[in-house]
Amino acid sequence: MSRSESNLRWPITIGCIVLIVPIIVALVLFVRFAQNSFKPLPQPSKVIMPNPNAYDFYVQAGKLITDTEKLDKMVEQMKKPEERSYTVQPNERDYTSSERYEFVKQNAPALKKLREGFEYDCRHPNDRIVAPSFKQYPEYKDFRRLARLLAFEGEQKAANNDWAGASQSYFDIIRFGQDVQRGGAILPMLVGRAIQNIGRRQLYTTSDHLNAKEAKKSAEEMEKALARQTPFVETLIEEKWVCLAMLQGLEKQVPYNKQNLPGLGLFARHSANNYARYMDKCIENARQPYASKPPEPEPPKGILAGILAPVGSKAMYVAVSNDAHNASLAVQFALQAYKMEHGQYPETLNELAPNYLIKIPNDPFTVKRPLQYRKTGDKYILYSIGPDLTDDGGKPVDNPKTEPDKRYVVDKDSKGDIVAGINR
Repeated sequence: MSRSESNLRWPITIGCIVLIVPIIVALVLFVRFAQNSFKPLPQPSKVIMPNPNAYDFYVQAGKLITDTEKLDKMVEQMKKPEERSYTVQPNERDYTSSERYEFVKQNAPALKKLREGFEYDCRHPNDRIVAPSFKQYPEYKDFRRLARLLAFEGEQKAANNDWAGASQSYFDIIRFGQDVQRGGAILPMLVGRAIQNIGRRQLYTTSDHLNAKEAKKSAEEMEKALARQTPFVETLIEEKWVCLAMLQGLEKQVPYNKQNLPGLGLFARHSANNYARYMDKCIENARQPYASKPPEPEPPKGILAGILAPVGSKAMYVAVSNDAHNASLAVQFALQAYKMEHGQYPETLNELAPNYLIKIPNDPFTVKRPLQYRKTGDKYILYSIGPDLTDDGGKPVDNPKTEPDKRYVVDKDSKGDIVAGINR
C-alpha cells in the first residue's frame, strides 16, 4: 500500500463513522417511536350509568331557573363594588334580602327538581367516548347558580331564626357538589369542590346558633358527607381515560396511510402511550398519603401529551384541602353539641366519639393523624397542619399583604395551619 493510500484510509474511516453513527441513532429513535406508536392503547372498563341518573335531574333543574341574568347580578352584589365583574352604575341599588327571597320563591320548581335528584344515584356523563375533542358541559354554570339559590334560601331561613333549616339548605349544597363530580375527571371535580365551598362557607355561620340536638344532627350530616366524597385517585383514573379517548379520536380522525407517512395518527398514538404511562405514575402517587410527598413524575414527551397532562400536585391539593375543611366542619358541629349538653367544650376530641361522632376524622394532610385540637378557656383551637405539612401549633395561614378578603385563603404553597373559623 502506497503512502498516499495509507494517508487517505483514516480520513475515509472517520468520515464513514461520522455518517453511520447518526444513521444508527436515528434508526434506534425511529424504532422506539414505532414501537410506542403501534403499541395498543389500554382500554377502559365499561361504565355502568345509574338509571335514573340524578345528574339528569340536576341538568333539568338548571334549565328551570328563571332570569339567570338577574341571579348572576344578585350574586355579584354580594361582593364589594370594586370586586364586581360589571361596572356599578351611579345610584345603582343592590337587591335586598327580601327581594332575593322572592326570587328564590319564583325558582321553587328548580329547587324541587334538584332535590328530586337526591333520591337517586349520580354519575357524571360518560366522557370515555372516542372523539377528537372534549365534550362541553354548559350546565356547569347553571349548577353554580343552583348552589347560589340554595344559599339564598338558607339565608332567608337564618334571618327567620330557623338555623336548623338554614343548615339543611347548606348541606344540600354540599351534597349537590359531591354528586356532580362523581364519575367525572378533574374539571367536574373542580366544579363540585367550588359548589361545596359555597355551602361550607355558609355552614360556618350556623353552628353557634344550633341547640344540642340540631348540632348533633349536623355533625352526623357532615360525617355522611365525608363518607360520600369521591376519592381523588378515582378522579385521576377518569381523567386518564377521558384524555386517552380524545387522543384516540385524533388517531382515528387522521389515520395512517401512504400519503400521510408516518401519519399524524401515529403521533397521536405515540403521545397517547406516553400520556398513559405518565398518568399511571400520577395515579400511583395519588394512592399515597399527601404527607408522603411522592416526587412528581416527569411530564410526558410530545406536544399533545404535555398539553393534556394535569398539574398533579395542584389538583391533589384542591381535593385534600376540601376534605380537610369538611372534616373540620364535622368536628365543629360535634363540639357545639357537646358544649350545649355539658356546658363546656371537651378536653380532648376523643370525648366526642362515639356519642357525637362515630369516629374522629383524620387530618388528610397527615398520615392517619386526627385534626389538632386545644381547649383554651371557654373557646378552642381546631386545625389541620395544612399543605406545608408542619404543625405550627394552630398558627393560621396569614397573608397580610394581600386583599382583606384573601388574607386567610390557603393555597398549595401556604405556610401555617388551616385553622377552623379563620382559614378557607
